[in-house]
Amino acid sequence: MHSTGHESNRQKRIPVKIAVNALSVQGGGGLTFLKNLLRHLLLIDKENEYLVLAVEAKIEALGIHNSYPNLRTLIYPSRGWIARGMWEQILLPWVMRRERVDILYAPGNQGPVLFCCPFVVFIQNVDPLIREFKGYPLCFLLKREISRFLMRVSVRRARKVIAVSEYTRQLIMRAFGYPQEKIAVIGHGFPEEADAPFPEGTTVLQEVRPREPYFLAVSTIKENKNYENLVQAFAAACARLPESMNLLIAGEAEDQGCFSRVNKLVQENGLNSRVCFLGDVDVGTLRALYREAAALVFPSKRESFGLPPLEAMAYGIPLAASRIEPIVEVCGDAACYFDPENNQEMAEAMVEIVKNTELRKTLIERGLVQAKLFSWEATARRTLAIFHVAVSAV
Repeated sequence: MHSTGHESNRQKRIPVKIAVNALSVQGGGGLTFLKNLLRHLLLIDKENEYLVLAVEAKIEALGIHNSYPNLRTLIYPSRGWIARGMWEQILLPWVMRRERVDILYAPGNQGPVLFCCPFVVFIQNVDPLIREFKGYPLCFLLKREISRFLMRVSVRRARKVIAVSEYTRQLIMRAFGYPQEKIAVIGHGFPEEADAPFPEGTTVLQEVRPREPYFLAVSTIKENKNYENLVQAFAAACARLPESMNLLIAGEAEDQGCFSRVNKLVQENGLNSRVCFLGDVDVGTLRALYREAAALVFPSKRESFGLPPLEAMAYGIPLAASRIEPIVEVCGDAACYFDPENNQEMAEAMVEIVKNTELRKTLIERGLVQAKLFSWEATARRTLAIFHVAVSAV
């Protein structure tokens, strides 16, 4: 019996050592992405060895433990942006040589560029690619320009470049003049737990929300998430909505100045009893929030992918979202879109998605189909294929 070409190639493939730099992971979509990617890589790949660099506080959140025989972790202390950046640029290449790593996966927009180190860079934050200066403090602008410079050099020196969306790929091409064919697009996957039943007697929401119906908003609270316009749009929509309708916001207040402005608008519009800030919630609570929401409202002005809309579609709740490129790319015709700068249009979408039963049914059906186009297993398999190409690149 003769082996097929595919079997022959698989037999000849030599196991490699892959390092994953998880030191820059904080929370939100970045943490969700890396947690799911690592889990599926370790499920499908039993041949290669994985080395994950992480801070101790994120080990549990990343779901990495010793039950995987081909996984080892290196723990490093938590450090600020500047100290971490210096460590990644100066000491990380030395760690890679010491550990005899074949390829480094850098999911934080930049890799080590000062010293020779083979790496794959994953671009999942478009903020450094968009040069908006109005309204931002000088220290933020300086940090963004440094990030942009390191991203540019990383894209040029990486063995392979991965973008989280086609929109992100186009931004990289325009900002750095990098060829389209050299950038792979690999997005997120839908939450697999969306299909799993809740245990009987689940009461996870009793302490975090009133019993009335609610809009749900999910993301960290910072400028580009557009919560100020959301609160004003909700205030305008309230005149046409049942008095029992509330707005629940799940997400850490990453920008305290932005949170203060949003909270002030809540007070000024008399919405204290109708808008609830939940802060950063655990996975179980978030899952329950999605399951029971009347709709997800996603008003962001700028995104690289937009994970909450994908999650909403997978959980079978209707979606009202900003009409911006990556969201339309992910959601297709499964969302009720609005201009994120037009509060009246946003309010109209919120009213329509609650009152129009036929629209709700259509969006839910389309969303469930659309969400299935995104798979964490497919994300992991495509990323693993990139690693093998990068290892053999010269």
